[in-house]
Amino acid sequence: MKEFLPYKIVRNDALKLADKINKEGFVPDVIYDSLRGGAYMANVISELILKTKATLGATSLLVTHDMGSAFMAADKIAMLNEGHIEAMGTVAEIKKSTNPFVQQFIKGELFAANNRKEGAASEQSK
Repeated sequence: MKEFLPYKIVRNDALKLADKINKEGFVPDVIYDSLRGGAYMANVISELILKTKATLGATSLLVTHDMGSAFMAADKIAMLNEGHIEAMGTVAEIKKSTNPFVQQFIKGELFAANNRKEGAASEQSK
């Protein structure tokens, strides 16, 4: 990683992701972590990434669960699942992926399925 990265303001899991991606030959100039701030902030960060790339040629790493933001700002996407890289590719490759985890995540079905399982488990325990 570059020495000038602001490590103190980046969440630990963002740095772990950067380390995994670095092993694939990707070294970001800037790390953006958009978990806080909602949809508006995700769009602002995506626009900032695109502007930074256009004006400075900077390579960025965006850590987000917002796939709309990822599709808007990314040239390549890496998706993690339980600490390992589940899928990596261009936006088009990720959108066309036949991996069930990737498709469920993109469509928002993964979280709904997990919530249904957790709700059913808590009902059974009563």
